[in-house]
Amino acid sequence: MLYELDFNDAESLKKFAVKTVELAENYQMARENYANALKTLKVELAKAYSEGRIKESLSEDKAYIMLSNESEDMKMALENVIMGEQTYKGLEKVLSAREAIVTLYQSILKNLPK
Repeated sequence: MLYELDFNDAESLKKFAVKTVELAENYQMARENYANALKTLKVELAKAYSEGRIKESLSEDKAYIMLSNESEDMKMALENVIMGEQTYKGLEKVLSAREAIVTLYQSILKNLPK
């Protein structure tokens, strides 16, 4: 179903724009949360490498899994990275879809017979 957006209704356009801005702000927050969780993991992984707790020959993903088994904090950090990435990627898709809706309606309005 095509999103119901009336380009002749200022209130409808305002609601769409406000919701899009809200989604964009949520996206920014999700990216920040993801970056902070990833930073926590990377710093801890660097410590683990230097202390010899984890072999440097392991892939980074496997090293994170091993690191997450060391403490609840590291387990939570890994979960936050995974969930944060999925959240921001999902929001990217939603924002792209909203942009596509606007582009479609602009095209339709531009090509209406005069």
